[in-house]
Amino acid sequence: MATDAVATHAARHLAWLRETDEVADAALATVPAVWQALDRHVPAPAGAVSIP
Repeated sequence: MATDAVATHAARHLAWLRETDEVADAALATVPAVWQALDRHVPAPAGAVSIP
């Protein structure tokens, strides 16, 4: 489903930002549930989504 692909892409990008952007890292750290959910995703920059 396209919605799932978009949500997965967003999570992967947030996981990547958490590792590469201090501001994003600090903001994400304030939301523990999101922080923990991102641990399940392989970090990837924007533009790396593929929809079958």
